Amino acid sequence: MVLRRVNRLLSPRSVLPRLVPSRLAPALLLLCLSSASLSALAAPSEAEKRKAAGLMLQGDKAAQAERFPEALESYRQADAIMGVPSTRVAVARALAKTGKLLEARKTAQQVLEIPSADNEPRAFVNARAEAVRLVAELDRRIPTLLLSVSAPAGAEAVVTIDGEPLPGEQIGVARQMDPGTYVVSAALTGRDPVEREVTLREGDTQRVTLRVDAPGAAPADTAAVIDSDQERGNGLRLGAYVGLGVGLVATGVGAFYAIKAGGTRDDSDAAFQRCGSPCRDTHPESANVRELDDQADSEQTISTAGFIVGAAGIATGVVLWLLSSADEDPQSALRDATSARIQPWIGARGAGVFGRF
Repeated sequence: MVLRRVNRLLSPRSVLPRLVPSRLAPALLLLCLSSASLSALAAPSEAEKRKAAGLMLQGDKAAQAERFPEALESYRQADAIMGVPSTRVAVARALAKTGKLLEARKTAQQVLEIPSADNEPRAFVNARAEAVRLVAELDRRIPTLLLSVSAPAGAEAVVTIDGEPLPGEQIGVARQMDPGTYVVSAALTGRDPVEREVTLREGDTQRVTLRVDAPGAAPADTAAVIDSDQERGNGLRLGAYVGLGVGLVATGVGAFYAIKAGGTRDDSDAAFQRCGSPCRDTHPESANVRELDDQADSEQTISTAGFIVGAAGIATGVVLWLLSSADEDPQSALRDATSARIQPWIGARGAGVFGRF
């Protein structure tokens, strides 16, 4: 076989890889899991690697059958053995499917914090790209609750959520929570607690105000006020901060891997020149050229995913920020929001995003 080289630009593949663990061949999965753990202090034994591969396959079958709690348990056990990106992102996916969005986001973020290694398996690279996408998706899905208390001057109410006390500094502060139904309560000494049931759906921003009275006072006509509308002020602005934060982080990841991919391609070109044209399989540099090309493709995959998620996050943040001022000038805010544009670009030796507002 003869290895030939053509001029290349630093450009992504046309379609980003999608992780579909249930379609992974057992041999490929075992190969990925057999790589050294990036986070463990000691490498797992061969028996442990085989056990982890079996647990991943069990988890995939359970996920296909939509038995997500069962899949989560299998993925957790496999990740406890390996601690690699592909097992950790599987845990994050299963957590999201079971409605544990906060823990899912934390776990997906951990995938990005696992140190990368040279020539790591493509499954690890794909897992990092999926983690970037998953973090951005969960930031949009996680609901927010703003719980405040209206009490007589000088009185301090005890506030709980599902019976768990809420620290005073967190009262009146936006709080991200998993979707579900919660019982919020506030009470003063000598008075019965005021309780309300609040249902948070994915993407919701709800404001709840509990009104409590001093001992001996007549009960207020309205004990609680629940505003479940998306608030143009605090709610949308909070979403804008989250979107911009995710966008900037993802763009940084994209830029880092774009630069890294460019350097790897330069190394590949240098190896190809040493091999000569045509570069034959019998030449010692031939295998090195192929390995460097594969590594550059993997790095470019992460870079492309980072820029796409970064552009979406920044655009979402800008639009939410503009809409948060709609109460002051609705027509102007809507016009500005619809005209905002964010677009990634990737060139031969650089990459980034540009926008129009």
